[in-house]
Amino acid sequence: MKLKIIISTLFILSLFFAFQACNISSSGTSGEWKKCEDTTRIDESAECRSFNVPLDYRNPREGTISISAFRYVNSENAKAQIWFLEGGPGGSGRLLSRTMLQLDKYYPTFDYYSLDHRGVGLSTRFGCEDDNNIGDDWDAYRSCYEALEDEWGENIKMFSTTNAARDIHEVLKRSKEEGKKVFIWGTSYGTYWLLRYLQLYPNVVDGVILDSICTPGHCYLDNYDKWNDMVGTQFLQLCEEDAVCHEKMATVAATPVEAFDAVFSKVDDGTLPEGCNDYFTKDSLRHTLGVMLNNWSIRMLAPALVYRLNRCNAEDQEAIEFYLDQQNGAAVDRTLLNSPMLCDLVSLSELNSGNSSDDLGEFLEGSHFGEDASYRFTLLNEMDIWDTYKDLKYAQKLPETDIPLLMLNGTTDPQTPIEIAGKIIGHFSGAHQHFVTVPFSTHGVLVNSPITPPAWALGGQEQTCGSLILGQFLNDPTGILDTSCTEDVYPVDFNPDTDNNKLISTKAFGTENMWE
Repeated sequence: MKLKIIISTLFILSLFFAFQACNISSSGTSGEWKKCEDTTRIDESAECRSFNVPLDYRNPREGTISISAFRYVNSENAKAQIWFLEGGPGGSGRLLSRTMLQLDKYYPTFDYYSLDHRGVGLSTRFGCEDDNNIGDDWDAYRSCYEALEDEWGENIKMFSTTNAARDIHEVLKRSKEEGKKVFIWGTSYGTYWLLRYLQLYPNVVDGVILDSICTPGHCYLDNYDKWNDMVGTQFLQLCEEDAVCHEKMATVAATPVEAFDAVFSKVDDGTLPEGCNDYFTKDSLRHTLGVMLNNWSIRMLAPALVYRLNRCNAEDQEAIEFYLDQQNGAAVDRTLLNSPMLCDLVSLSELNSGNSSDDLGEFLEGSHFGEDASYRFTLLNEMDIWDTYKDLKYAQKLPETDIPLLMLNGTTDPQTPIEIAGKIIGHFSGAHQHFVTVPFSTHGVLVNSPITPPAWALGGQEQTCGSLILGQFLNDPTGILDTSCTEDVYPVDFNPDTDNNKLISTKAFGTENMWE
């Protein structure tokens, strides 16, 4: 059934825009665009091309690496190229293929392109064969790093954001077509990467779209867990203001925050009802709620999960076990498109504010939402494994540019919170530079800003608010934007009787009513 298929895809939408890192080997040859030999995570209609670029732009004779790109081309009459940059660091552009194809349905007069960051995807890979399985096995991690040192030596430092920004310029220059405008869209770390490109080439393209903004000077990945819990606390305030959620959580404690505190204490003390103390540890509950918070389609279930865990009758246990079985049985992406080692290199070199693992560990003890990503990051930093690069000229700095800019960020984004993204507003104030705050959107406004009622539940508007605003900007980057759709974005809703929540609860908990 079509609705079931759509709901299934909702569970992975947030993966398109998350800070992420896995891997794949490089392949392909430099030359013309042609049918892709490797169609991993892309449609068979895509065309591919590999671009040889200098490993070190300061010393181009030192050798080259390969940058992989793919595209969906409509016709020679298309009026512009739109290039898409994935986040991470370490995420492959191929993860954006589905989004590009969806936009192609709405705006068929454009051509859609994406490239892989150096070291990632089908570009020359920076990593080890099994690095996606290392996790926190630090002995294996050191072995991987030593292998990278043997392979690259001092050239490890060439896999930087600045060199990746120069790669964008090279790829765009060789792909430029007469009479076609060029736009670039980036999300998450992709916005940081794109802003670096604008530092180097401030007035080359016709327009830029920043979606879920990692604002230089404020965006540090060792604060990631703090951002998650901050937005989680704001989310619980929405629960407090919702009649249904307030009533349910009031059976546990006076406020949703106090209810979460109470249930976390019961988990830690082992004092939940009989048969319910083995579902979670304090850490695993925080991780589970953090995952929910980051996923637009299931975040409204987070208070219901805590409510059910506290009561934990037979029906609650069935719902909790149904959810956990689904999470444990979820398919692991073995296409290995991303690079965790590239992620760590760039993050330690440019996205590190210097938090300590002791301070973060203490913070996490009292938090409700988070995946301990920052904690792992600070531990890695304190191990002093990496010989990181320094980029004092460009890192954590904003560009100066007069080109048209569209900046989008959601108010419930745990990965690039509006408090961080919004710092960019004062810097870009040109006549055609727009910052749009999108209520209730999570990370990746282009996808995660459905309009009331959401199409998959009630047959409503198919396009998201983000895609409607994007289309206006692409068609007329110097025109006036109609942002009225922000008033119609589907709100956070805890009512078990809506068609949307019935569908989501059935998928996640195995029962229509998420509370009972």
